[in-house]
Amino acid sequence: MSDGVHPDSGDAGLFDDEAVKQRLAYVADDVLQEVYLGRVIDAEISDQRLRAAYQARLASQADNQEVRARHILLDSEEDARAVIAKLGDKQDHVSCWVRDLIERRGYLRAVVALAARNARLIWTLMVKREDYRAVKI
Repeated sequence: MSDGVHPDSGDAGLFDDEAVKQRLAYVADDVLQEVYLGRVIDAEISDQRLRAAYQARLASQADNQEVRARHILLDSEEDARAVIAKLGDKQDHVSCWVRDLIERRGYLRAVVALAARNARLIWTLMVKREDYRAVKI
């Protein structure tokens, strides 16, 4: 490894910094997992095998209605801002999470994180073929 990414950081001792070590370890672990899983998947699952499994699953669910979620985003940034503005002083888990996220990461990242959370929730409901049930606190 080099002594630093930027030419002026050669004597900065960045690789001895504990925060840098932790982040590098995290990234290294992530890369190792990705490469390992890629190799396992490539060795175990062929396109032909995947296509056959898909066709079998499709045939077993032929009587179910197909649902498509093509567009989860709001029509405009103003609409997204309006949704977050309506959080007010709500104390439910999601509202608190979004307010905390806005504080820590900024408004636009919070909007993206909320959209991603909703997409995962919708996907899970579609896959499990369940209706949404709000959890009362």
